[in-house]
Amino acid sequence: MNKNDIAKRLLQARKTANMTQKEIAQKFGLTYQAISNYERGTTKVESAILVKLCEIYKEQIKAFGGDPALADMRYILTGETNTTNEALQVSTTPDEQVLIDKYRQCDTRGKEMVDNVLNYEYNRSTTPNLDNVAKSFIKVRVHYQAAAAGLSNYLTEEDGCEEIMFPSSEVPFGTDYGVRISGDSMKPTIPNGSIVFVKTKPAIESGQIGIFALNGDGYCKRLKVDHERGVIWLESDNEKYKRMRISADDELRTYGEVLGWAKL
Repeated sequence: MNKNDIAKRLLQARKTANMTQKEIAQKFGLTYQAISNYERGTTKVESAILVKLCEIYKEQIKAFGGDPALADMRYILTGETNTTNEALQVSTTPDEQVLIDKYRQCDTRGKEMVDNVLNYEYNRSTTPNLDNVAKSFIKVRVHYQAAAAGLSNYLTEEDGCEEIMFPSSEVPFGTDYGVRISGDSMKPTIPNGSIVFVKTKPAIESGQIGIFALNGDGYCKRLKVDHERGVIWLESDNEKYKRMRISADDELRTYGEVLGWAKL
């Protein structure tokens, strides 16, 4: 299964259902960025969430008179439906075939009762536990203002923040907030456009990556300290950038240590 193809079909299903990312996110207690990540293929959709998404899209597509097959689980995962591949047959066990034969012999009332019971049990079995879904994500406060953007009054309360949900497996323990990265000075360690996870610290060890304000401008750099000579530099991991030597006239403030990063 190509995750990018799955992401494209999820996007197609939502648009056919005439629903916004925000509407879907609210049903799951997530942010629209999480839904956007699913539709771009940057985050894998958990099975329980995928099942529920297909159910929601099918109902909405039916309501608009569209083809619910576009939100069928099989189509989302493989791109195939019974109409696109007539030769594809669904295998059944002997016990399942007996039930099918009995169902076909029921009158209308009998079939309706079977349908009601089957739908109830299907929904009970496949509806995700939203408490568990919520636990699989962590909400991180991310500053709008990017590091290495050359903006003054860095990381003040006025610069604004947004709360973004990340898979818990991506957020390092001890994270206090996130900062957007602008530029490629820390490549290949941290790509341009990433969000780094920061632990608040007034000082970090030499060799560690941190978030700094140098004379009011924000940077994500690696700290290097020569204790014998009393010299401090802020260095980039990208070799095309020169290191920044800190003089006695410079005002350097450390905001925290970078623990990791994620790409939205």
